[in-house]
Amino acid sequence: MNDGNGRGNNPLNGEQNNIMAQVLIALAQALRNLQPALVQGPREQSIAQVPKFHGYGNEDPTEWAKRFDAACLTNN
Repeated sequence: MNDGNGRGNNPLNGEQNNIMAQVLIALAQALRNLQPALVQGPREQSIAQVPKFHGYGNEDPTEWAKRFDAACLTNN
């Protein structure tokens, strides 16, 4: 079949093959670089803050521990 330029369905020339090979190599490298990021899982964040526990008489250690655990879950 002719494409209108007289070339028909000719295979890629040497320069086009070289460019295509370079693109495929770059794509393969990019995919290898992405793989560790996908395996690592969610990142730690700082969404929920918990005040420091000082052990003062007006602080409830059980309540503080519950808040701390909830913040840990929220922040990964």
